[in-house]
Amino acid sequence: MVNKVKTWFTDLGDRIKTSVKIDAAAPFYYLALLIIFILAMLVRSSPVVQGTFLIKAFDPWYQFDSVKKLIDIGWHDWVNLRDYQFWYPEGVIRSNLRPGLLVTTALIYKFLIALGINVTVFQVAFYLPVLMGGLTVIVAFFLGKEILDKRAGLFAAFFLAFSPGHMQRTVAGFFDNETIGVFAILLEFLFFIRATKYGTLSDGILAGLSLGYLTLSWGGLTSGYLLLPLLVGILILSDKYSSRILMAYVTTIGIGILINSLNPSFTWKSNLVTMEIGVSLLFLIVLRGYHFLYIQKGTQRYEQILTAIKWSIIPIAAVGAIILWIDPVWMPFNLGARLQSIINPNIREEINLVASVGEHSPSPWSVFYFNSMIPVLLVIPGIYFALRRANVEDILMIVFAISLFYFTGSMIR
Repeated sequence: MVNKVKTWFTDLGDRIKTSVKIDAAAPFYYLALLIIFILAMLVRSSPVVQGTFLIKAFDPWYQFDSVKKLIDIGWHDWVNLRDYQFWYPEGVIRSNLRPGLLVTTALIYKFLIALGINVTVFQVAFYLPVLMGGLTVIVAFFLGKEILDKRAGLFAAFFLAFSPGHMQRTVAGFFDNETIGVFAILLEFLFFIRATKYGTLSDGILAGLSLGYLTLSWGGLTSGYLLLPLLVGILILSDKYSSRILMAYVTTIGIGILINSLNPSFTWKSNLVTMEIGVSLLFLIVLRGYHFLYIQKGTQRYEQILTAIKWSIIPIAAVGAIILWIDPVWMPFNLGARLQSIINPNIREEINLVASVGEHSPSPWSVFYFNSMIPVLLVIPGIYFALRRANVEDILMIVFAISLFYFTGSMIR
């Protein structure tokens, strides 16, 4: 009996040894990530070393003033506040601001006070960009790890940690929406990729929560919404669609829009005609119809309809592109003046709001080199190798990179 028990435990130990694989290099990867995280936060804390404790630029000061009022008078009164002291005589409606940054700051402040840590709202607002910059670097690591491996993740984290463009928007004192926006959009892509790879509902929900956080925090939410239908459309045309993609898309877009509706200034009537929500919901209907066809894959009917879709998509896209280029007003969704001028720079001088602001100008070539540095040399090789492998995550990164460089080239902002 004793020998049988001993043999059973021996076999159990052998099974555990064979099933559990320990990566000897893993601690060093995470140690390197910790060092990059610390360096990223130290670089972004440079104003502290110089003895400069200031909120930078006008918009961050407006955000800071708003979060102080939110903490002082509470959520209900802040939502209904028309501040005549800030803008006279019309007053300014504070709740027109996206609440993500303000609520995040208020919650961190309340949490630290509850722990007995004596901090001011100014201190939390001043250091929050540094913290979010460091957290974004960590998200970049896991995004690179999910797309390729840990080494790619470390390179992604390192390059983002010392990216001049990102440092400028997450330096201590720059208390503005981009602080959270870049973090949220990378987090959305990370969980969306995981949802499409593994088919886990929890990843889809986390992607939706990230998209919702992005929507409540940053006006640059267009990429977070529109890249997903564009990606899924390409996957359908390249015959890489699966039921996991439907699950990931539905949960991400659905939860993102529901969280967006929590914004005090949100109305369904005005938002359903916006490019982000309108196109995302319309594509959801199209995707559901395609999925009904997809479950019949392998039949002659499926092949005929798919061929018809592929051949019809080209003229439809061509007509849409011509309308978008010549006169975007005829598009069924409201693009907004800035987005119109980004897509078609030729109409920029006709839009006073865009033409009168310097940061709406096209970018010189030097911007790409000074703001990206070494990674700009890796874009074309990266796209080439991503095309060769052409997984879901590769196609997402290709679409993201091309649209990013086009929009950045069209408008320096």
